[in-house]
Amino acid sequence: MEQRIDLSKYRNVLTRKHQMIRMLWSVVWTIFARPLPRSIGSGWKRFLLRLFGAKLASTAIVYSSAKIYYPANLIMDEYSCLASGVDCYNVALVKIGANTTVSQGAYLCTASHDISDSLNPLVTAPIIVKDQAWIATDAFVGMGVTVGQGAVIGARACVFKDVEPWTVVGGVQAGYLEKGCSWITLFIAMAPSLGFLGTVIGMVMAFDKIQQAGDISPTVVAGGMKVALITTIFGLVVALILQVFYNYILSKIEALTSAMEDSSITLLDMIMKYNLKYKK
Repeated sequence: MEQRIDLSKYRNVLTRKHQMIRMLWSVVWTIFARPLPRSIGSGWKRFLLRLFGAKLASTAIVYSSAKIYYPANLIMDEYSCLASGVDCYNVALVKIGANTTVSQGAYLCTASHDISDSLNPLVTAPIIVKDQAWIATDAFVGMGVTVGQGAVIGARACVFKDVEPWTVVGGVQAGYLEKGCSWITLFIAMAPSLGFLGTVIGMVMAFDKIQQAGDISPTVVAGGMKVALITTIFGLVVALILQVFYNYILSKIEALTSAMEDSSITLLDMIMKYNLKYKK
């Protein structure tokens, strides 16, 4: 059964006080922290975050370009780090364990909307990242997720359920490498067909000239034949150029995929060695 969404009746459950604090925090961070070089002034940035209720260890690092939605919902243990461009949408609690890194551009999202309700009310759940974990570049961690100790979330991976300790969750990036290549294959297939279409048009023009002149001399049919040959040549040349370009792209994709596989194997080896050395 279809459910009609009526956002005119939507109610913001966040209090006016919460909104005012968040607005003031945004102004303070933008003016007093964001202009600083990314990892300079860590003590000053910790002071600003603590001023608004964050619980940060003395060795925790937050880069200047990181976005903290609500500092009071942030806990960071020893030697934890929120790197450049991290978006910490902590409507609910976000806890970062010791020796844990959240890399560039990662998104920690503790809130969503209940689509089963016609008013789409806000729903929240905390994100807990345990000690020695690593959330890599551009990864997305959804609400209610617990990332286990020593776990690794690969670049651009999306996580919506708990990650077991000492495991690796990877994004499927190889598929994106061939994105758009289908258009090249389409043009490779179309170019000779368009050339053949030009050939047919040229022949029609030639027969039309013969009909008008009542003669089949070379001079009469030369114009139409010229059109037919030029379009055929053009279609074949375009197809050949695109085919060479397409093969070049495929060779690059294969090389990148091979490099990604080698890097994955190396990463797994490093994790296994780390696991054997430090896991108790």
